[in-house]
Amino acid sequence: MADIEPQSRDDVWGLAEIQLAQQQGVRIVAVAGELDISNIGALEEVTFDLPNERLGVVIDLSAATYIDSAALGLLFRLRGALQRRGQALRVVCPPACSARRVLDLTGFDPEATDSDRDAAIATIHATVPLSVVPPEQTAAQELLGGRGP
Repeated sequence: MADIEPQSRDDVWGLAEIQLAQQQGVRIVAVAGELDISNIGALEEVTFDLPNERLGVVIDLSAATYIDSAALGLLFRLRGALQRRGQALRVVCPPACSARRVLDLTGFDPEATDSDRDAAIATIHATVPLSVVPPEQTAAQELLGGRGP
């Protein structure tokens, strides 16, 4: 089982709740509720400010009940931006998820979607060179300025 890094936060913007975490060098962004033009800026904020040392982003739409064209546009723009930086985007959207049909109908790359977070993270690790990510530090090492306990 993967370790969750210490940075995480939960925010509620209008009709959506966005949870942010870091796991195995990957930013995880989980969306619950409705993702539309009224709150797409919040998702954009937490996805586009990805540090260079991260391998990529996993956007988990498993609990999203609705996505509109603004959300789709963001996914297409984010994928292009991350590819230019040598990072990856994976979208978690199981077959029974309401957002899955929208992704399928609009031609979002089915090769960029996964049924669960673990599969998404594994795919990022398999496709992005690990040499771009510095070794993870434990919370204790960070408190000690990078030195071991």
